[in-house]
Amino acid sequence: GTGPGMYGIVAGQVAVTSALGAADAPVSLLLNPGSWAGYAPLFGRVRLAHMRAIIPTTILSVRLGEVRRMLEAQPDGWQAIARLGFEAGLGYASVALDLVLPGADRRLAAML
Repeated sequence: GTGPGMYGIVAGQVAVTSALGAADAPVSLLLNPGSWAGYAPLFGRVRLAHMRAIIPTTILSVRLGEVRRMLEAQPDGWQAIARLGFEAGLGYASVALDLVLPGADRRLAAML
């Protein structure tokens, strides 16, 4: 109920399911404490994922307007936002690589 924002995982675990890929096999990641999500709108993109806590979780929410104000005051903060995007890309690439492993048993083991 806080509106659009960035979300930091303080405690617990969150499943992030991407809107990318086939509807019957969405790409998903697990986010743990220290992870951040919700920054795509800072780049003019629509949200590309759905987040859902899978265990009791504490999430920090920072409204996008406040994030923009902080970035205007501290332009070097964009480096941290870029790092978040890079790390997310690595995570999704890792999942994608697991999905193309030959043999269902190897794919299952990699995903687990």
